Amino acid sequence: MRSNAASYLTGLLVAVLLLTGSDLAAAEALPAALIRQLPPGFAVLRSATASFQHHIFTIVALGKPGENTHPPPENAAARPLLVFERQAGRNYTLAGRNDRVIMRAN
Repeated sequence: MRSNAASYLTGLLVAVLLLTGSDLAAAEALPAALIRQLPPGFAVLRSATASFQHHIFTIVALGKPGENTHPPPENAAARPLLVFERQAGRNYTLAGRNDRVIMRAN
């Protein structure tokens, strides 16, 4: 179970990065080691990288391809928000996932 400190850190990082729009990166700029860990069937909506106390985190917001059609699908899929922590050797570990924080397309 994740600690309250980890949950707080994740929420703080998401809020700061999404509100300031800092360091937003295109999906093709994400490292291959991170892209391999993304769930199948999703596309990157946005990503951001931030450092905190000598740790580097990459936050990735995902959506389903074609979900922004008009009208939006009634049973729109959840949009996962993934938080990865960079490890030695440019490897990435999934530090957290939340399927409720990003609004659905509908």
